[in-house]
Amino acid sequence: MYKGGRKIPGYSLTSTGKPISDEQIKEWLMELIAGEESIYGYRKLTRCLQRQYGLVVNKKKVYRFVKNWIF
Repeated sequence: MYKGGRKIPGYSLTSTGKPISDEQIKEWLMELIAGEESIYGYRKLTRCLQRQYGLVVNKKKVYRFVKNWIF
């Protein structure tokens, strides 16, 4: 039985190739949202993750994390 698509890996990589769990990324996003970056959208939050933490993460993944937190 075909379930469609590939499995979600549950992690992203840093620029050095070290895997970082999605849970850690969500914690970093919560810190960014609680701080001065709270007015940013998911694209700018993605850029903050890439610059501050050296993550190789796609804006679509950040969007999936953030879309559940909008009040």
